[in-house]
Amino acid sequence: MPSMRILPWLRIVVAAVLLLGPDAAAARDAAERSYAMARDRYHRNIDHPRENTARNWDRAIALFQDVATRHPRSRWAPDALYSIGLSYEKKGDQSSAASAFEAMAREYPKSRLADDALLLAALKRIQLSAPARGEKNLLQVVRDHPEGDMYENARDRLVELYREWKDAAGARRLRKLIESDSGGGAARRNLALIVEELGGTRPAETSLLLEQRLWGDPDGELSIVGRGEDWLRSQGRPYVKGIRTWSAPRSTRVVIELSSSVPFKHNRLDNPDRIYVDLFDAVAYEQAAELEVDDGLLRLVRASQFDSTTARIVIDPVGETEYSVFELADPSRIVLDLRRPGEPELRYAMPVGTASLAQELGLRVAQIAIDPGHGGRDPGAIGAKGLREKDVTLQVAIELERLLEAEGTFDAFLTRSDDRFVPLEERTAIANQRSADLFLSIHFNAHKDKRRNGYETYYLAMAQDDEARAVAAMENAASMKSLHDLPGLLDGILRTSHRNESRRLASEVQMSMAGEMGGANRGVKRAGFVVLVGADMPAILAECGFITNPREGSKLRDAETVRRIARSLYEGVLAYARGLTILSEH
Repeated sequence: MPSMRILPWLRIVVAAVLLLGPDAAAARDAAERSYAMARDRYHRNIDHPRENTARNWDRAIALFQDVATRHPRSRWAPDALYSIGLSYEKKGDQSSAASAFEAMAREYPKSRLADDALLLAALKRIQLSAPARGEKNLLQVVRDHPEGDMYENARDRLVELYREWKDAAGARRLRKLIESDSGGGAARRNLALIVEELGGTRPAETSLLLEQRLWGDPDGELSIVGRGEDWLRSQGRPYVKGIRTWSAPRSTRVVIELSSSVPFKHNRLDNPDRIYVDLFDAVAYEQAAELEVDDGLLRLVRASQFDSTTARIVIDPVGETEYSVFELADPSRIVLDLRRPGEPELRYAMPVGTASLAQELGLRVAQIAIDPGHGGRDPGAIGAKGLREKDVTLQVAIELERLLEAEGTFDAFLTRSDDRFVPLEERTAIANQRSADLFLSIHFNAHKDKRRNGYETYYLAMAQDDEARAVAAMENAASMKSLHDLPGLLDGILRTSHRNESRRLASEVQMSMAGEMGGANRGVKRAGFVVLVGADMPAILAECGFITNPREGSKLRDAETVRRIARSLYEGVLAYARGLTILSEH
């Protein structure tokens, strides 16, 4: 009998089966059966009118979710997540559909369906009045999937949006992004026309921080970067490393980055109106540098050497404005906040039991900024067995974002979505740029007495006791080791805009945390947290337990505890948001 010749590819298959064994094959078969069952339910809902009910779509969603949860590494997992989005769409729940599509693209970015999911999510976000989220998804398609079949759709939709929004800066950035697109000539011409028609102006709501993340440019478009840094270093004195600006609808923040801390003074001059910051015993550039902003509040920032020992930064405001200045350390920088003088400040005290101005006006909560404390080189507090505060705050924040998005009426976003260092002053700048309605910073407490336990929530004001001051000092340590201009920082803390609403939000969150988590209810407090300074919305900081307490700290390693904390924060935010509608509904 002639010998059988085994083909090379067959040898590989046989070897794989022998290596993986029957368990792997059984798991593969189980995944395939589960996916087939889910697809069968999906098609029955479509093909048979009587089956097309909300209950049956929930069944299909549950079946697809089972595939993704139990078989995340199978070939059917990304298809199952994508089908969850389609099922929500068929059910009529467009917000959940968008969240499902985004989750699919996040979990399986290399899937053939990732760009399809992002495009569908973008269109739904725009339809649901969350255009910033939609723009982000479209840009991700253009950036990450240039070879995908959804690329041209996403690119052309962005062109339409930037024309509709009159966003010249967005048009410039997209044009730069698609420079190498061989088929994008028409799109580039249209983008050039948008910039020309609008005169190159930039709307105040453009998010520079979002641009930095998307383009991978640490300085962004609106930055003066240190020119001739070798020359600057050679002078043997502190020098200006760069200047960045963040424009929000109601404020603009200018950050002067320094090689090390220097004495400085600031003043305002008339005819023409300008603000200057003089940096003593410091050098700027070999030549004067300018940064054109034109966001409605700030026209221009200029940096130059005023004399042999003084570097001068000049800010040219637009119209009537007021400003405050303070210094931060690690790294050294000077922060200037510019805003209109007529912003409502709610200077009167309002008892908690009465209706607030926000309630009287029937205001709603749409966008929520979630700030995971610490990150990157700043680990935060350290608990038992090396548990780092920065890791747990991010886990809670991601789960809270998921809960808020799934609720259907909120557009939530994170100030950091991975382990990166974000300076304290940039966190509220992100929230301001995105026109957030609420700002929630998540932290965990620490104390040398390991018996300390419980939960407490803060809003921005001067601390009333030494313990609150100590907590603020601990959380501010990453960027506030040597405050130089205390009056400027005090101005930001004492500004009473949104204080009453911040207190109400803190009360709801604290009540929810204490009820859900148990432990000591340490109450609502106030203190001077730098991360809350400059927020154009109600802003709070939640201390979600003591990471240094052996019992509370050990539970933070448990995924269920993380979910419970996120759920308690979610319920508090939801209670506050619902409370705003009481008057308008009666």
